[in-house]
Amino acid sequence: RTRTPTGWIVPLLTPAGRVKPQQGILPADHREDRTVTVSVPAGIKTASDWLAPDDTLAVKDGQVTLTVRAGAVRVLELR
Repeated sequence: RTRTPTGWIVPLLTPAGRVKPQQGILPADHREDRTVTVSVPAGIKTASDWLAPDDTLAVKDGQVTLTVRAGAVRVLELR
């Protein structure tokens, strides 16, 4: 996580669902998607995803809960 003047930047990465064969590339196993709850000491008022700006992230009780797809990256801006 990185502190900014207005909040936090939090990168989320998951290697889950990635099979590493000897040759080639296989698609991610989306049964391995992860549900994550993020909180910061001061609480969260708003949350947005830099890589998926159209994805609406709901903040409840100062926390945000979201799904990180298998083998994916999300970068959250929390205020």
